Amino acid sequence: MSTAASSHVFVLCLCSFRLGVTQRLEWLSFRMNLDDIHRFVCPIWGRLHDSSRPELLGSGVLIYDGYEHLLLTAGHVMAKFDQGYRMGIWGPEILFSPRGLSFKFVATAETRGGTEDIFDFGGLFLDAESAALAKDHKDFLPLDQLSGEQPIEGSLALLFGYPVTRSKSSDSAATNEGLMVRSSVVSSERFPKTCYSERDHIFLDFNRKKGWLDDSGAPVSAPEPHGMSGGGIFVHQDPKDPSSPLKLVGIITEWHRDRKQCILGGTGLAFIVRRLQQQYAGRWGSLGKIV
Repeated sequence: MSTAASSHVFVLCLCSFRLGVTQRLEWLSFRMNLDDIHRFVCPIWGRLHDSSRPELLGSGVLIYDGYEHLLLTAGHVMAKFDQGYRMGIWGPEILFSPRGLSFKFVATAETRGGTEDIFDFGGLFLDAESAALAKDHKDFLPLDQLSGEQPIEGSLALLFGYPVTRSKSSDSAATNEGLMVRSSVVSSERFPKTCYSERDHIFLDFNRKKGWLDDSGAPVSAPEPHGMSGGGIFVHQDPKDPSSPLKLVGIITEWHRDRKQCILGGTGLAFIVRRLQQQYAGRWGSLGKIV
């Protein structure tokens, strides 16, 4: 996959249209956090074998635990590559097809209608060559920016991914804009009425039409989050201190509407690590320290 690629970041913040001193300080902090997030999250493209034009299928977080280079995303994104798509991520100014050991965990129709917990994640243990190519465009999230702790209700969360509505492609080029969302963790009472354990899932407020500002401070509507699946959910190490380091706590996997507003759902990082340790014993390196 030799399509030329380029990227932009579209920053959105959920706050008041009238910015006072406190809101301006929060906005500045939000902008500073952007650099701590977007460089670790990449768009995931796919191209069907009979097509020359790539499609944006989702997002992924790049992680390095001291042993393995990992591309972590949603399981339903990885499932696309069982349907004839060929994966493409950014390398040196072009999309390339990464190689490595792939995995996915996706809820079936039977699981969604039963009593088992629902999970949705997947990815690639990248080989050395693919990891080196990815490093030419993005960074890998280090171990000290990962957390297995479940964020508490009401705490600030920052999400980053690549919406499909802000991507374009042709036979020779692909472009996309990243979306950073400032949100908050909701209680388990707001979880969808299916099987989601409070311990291993994260759900967050997402209102597309109210209170959004672009990076110039102007009110806008957020794009729909299709394509953000596999993107990162980050929280501050100290929920009361917005200047404390950001930690990855999960990945975005789904989008739900309730009667009040929309919520985004995700799978917690601690569960992902535990499941991968069971599946690939001895391979998961020092990342096991977070659980």
